[in-house]
Amino acid sequence: MRRLPWRVVLQGRSVRHPSRRHPPSPPLSRPRASHFPDRRHALQRLDSERANLTAAAIAAPAFGHRGITLDLASDLAEYLNFRRYFDDWIALAASALAVCRELDDRRGEGRELNILGIALREVRRFDEAFDAHTTAAVVCREVGDRRIKAKALGAWAIVHNERWL
Repeated sequence: MRRLPWRVVLQGRSVRHPSRRHPPSPPLSRPRASHFPDRRHALQRLDSERANLTAAAIAAPAFGHRGITLDLASDLAEYLNFRRYFDDWIALAASALAVCRELDDRRGEGRELNILGIALREVRRFDEAFDAHTTAAVVCREVGDRRIKAKALGAWAIVHNERWL
């Protein structure tokens, strides 16, 4: 999972992963976020906009903006994990996974399955997390992405161990 500094996330910039094969979404006409003096202010802004950002990311594919879903799911993952908004994280990861499947982006599918498995593990849905990581490892093996495959197998082992604790 890629992690972006909070300033990058909050200023609306996004680094597209090179494996994404979706067309870029057209820019939205909105003002840029101002510079936040520190992490606390950035988190306050994210807290106030979390519901809107989540809803926008989930609704974006219906309006032809698949890239927004992929970008917001990736950019918000660290924040949602930090604030323990696991239901939102699961919803965003599932939405991003659906987009990757629509685009037939197997590499993205493996990445999103792994992220979904991590979020599912956090809410102790171990069987679903186990399946997500297993499928992620298989997909990554098929496309030759050894880095995400290794992450998926490591997360699979964590789920396997936590399941019995």
